[in-house]
Amino acid sequence: LAETVARSFRSWHEAQQKLDALVRQTTAQQEHMELLAYQLDELCELDLKDGELAQLEHEQKRLSEAESILENGGKVIALLDAGVTDTADINCLSQLASARRLIEDIQDENEHLLNATTLLEDARIQLEESASSLQQYLDKIEINPQRLEQTEQRMSDIFQLARKHKLQPGELLVQRERLTKELAQLQGAEAGIEELQQAAGQAREQFFELAQELSDKRAAAVKMLGEDVTSHLHDMGMQGSRFCVQLEPLDDDSASAHGLEDVEFLVSTNAGQEPRPLNKIASGGELSRISLAIQVVSARDTQIPTLVFDEVDVGIGGATAETVGLLLRKLGAAGQVICVTHQPQVAAKGHSHLAVMKQTVNDSTDSKFEYLTGEAKVSEIARMLGGIKLTDQTLAHAEEMLAATAEN
Repeated sequence: LAETVARSFRSWHEAQQKLDALVRQTTAQQEHMELLAYQLDELCELDLKDGELAQLEHEQKRLSEAESILENGGKVIALLDAGVTDTADINCLSQLASARRLIEDIQDENEHLLNATTLLEDARIQLEESASSLQQYLDKIEINPQRLEQTEQRMSDIFQLARKHKLQPGELLVQRERLTKELAQLQGAEAGIEELQQAAGQAREQFFELAQELSDKRAAAVKMLGEDVTSHLHDMGMQGSRFCVQLEPLDDDSASAHGLEDVEFLVSTNAGQEPRPLNKIASGGELSRISLAIQVVSARDTQIPTLVFDEVDVGIGGATAETVGLLLRKLGAAGQVICVTHQPQVAAKGHSHLAVMKQTVNDSTDSKFEYLTGEAKVSEIARMLGGIKLTDQTLAHAEEMLAATAEN
C-alpha cells in the first residue's frame, strides 16, 4: 500500500506539473489573446460584407455626382425624345419621323429605298429604347445628402480599420478569418488546461484516498509495533526502555509520497522518562539493538536482502548476548545478516563464520578475512571466551555453545 501511495503521489504531481507548465505558458499568451480578441471584436463590429466596399464606392460616386447625372441625363433625353421638349426640330426622334415621312412620299419600290426605311424604323425603335432605359436610370438617381454622408462614413470606417491593421481594405475579411482561427487555437489551450485540471484533481483525489487508507493502517499498527519492539529490547538487556511510534498529521499541502503524516520513532531508555526522538537519545550500541528489534519484528513484512549490524552487542553479555545472537539467527533465516561482534554468545549463533585479522608486511597493513569451519570455528569461539591461551575447558565450552546452536 505504501508503494501504491508513492506511485499515486508521483502521478498526481506529474499531472500537476504539466498543468502548471501549461498555465504558465497560457499566462504568457494571455496578453496576446486579449489583443486578438480586441482586434477581432473591431472587425466583427465593422461587419464588412464580401464585395461591400466596391458597392459603396459605386454608390458614393453616384450620390456625389447626382446633380450632374440628372442634368446631363435630362439633356440627352431631350435630344432623343420630342415628347419632353417643345423644340421638336432638334430632337432625334422628331427628325427621324420627318425623314421617314419624306421617304414614304417617294413612290418607288426600289430595294435601297425600302432598306433605308427599315433602318430608319430600327433607329427610331433603338432611340426610344435608349431614352426609356436612360429615364429608368435617372428615376433611380436621387439627390440625398444624408445617404451620401452615411456612405462616406462607412467607407471611412473601413479604410481607417484597414490602416490600423496595416492592410489593404480588401484584406480585412481575410484578416478576420485568420484572427478567428488563431484565437480558437489559443482558446483550445485553455480547454487543455481544463482537461489537465480535471486529471490533476482526479489524481489528487485518488492519492488522498489511498493515503488515508495507509494512515488508518499505520494508526492500527503503531501500538503493536511499539509493544513488540519494546519486548525485544527488554530481552536484550534494555530493561525499563520503551519504544513507540508517533504519527504527526500533515496538512494537505505538506503531504508527500510517504503519506499524510510524518512518522517518528521515539524511545525512552530509562523507566519513568518520556520517549524522545531516537536520534537524540540512543547511544551507538542502543541504536544497534533497537534497529535489531525493529528488523526482527518487521522481518515478516519486509524483504531486505542484506542487513549489517556493527557493535550490536556493546554493553551486554551473558544471557542477553545470547538473546541477541538468537534474534540475529532468526533474521538470518529470512535474509543475509552480517554482524561484527566480539561476543562469543553472538558469534556462536551464526550460520557461517569469518575471522577478521590485520597483518603487517613490509610496513604495509592489510585486513584479512578467513572463512572458519570445524576446529577453526571452535578455536575462535574459545579464544573469544578465554583469551589468547586456549584451555580444554574453553574449547569444551565453545563446542557446547556451537552444539546448542545446531540443535536450535
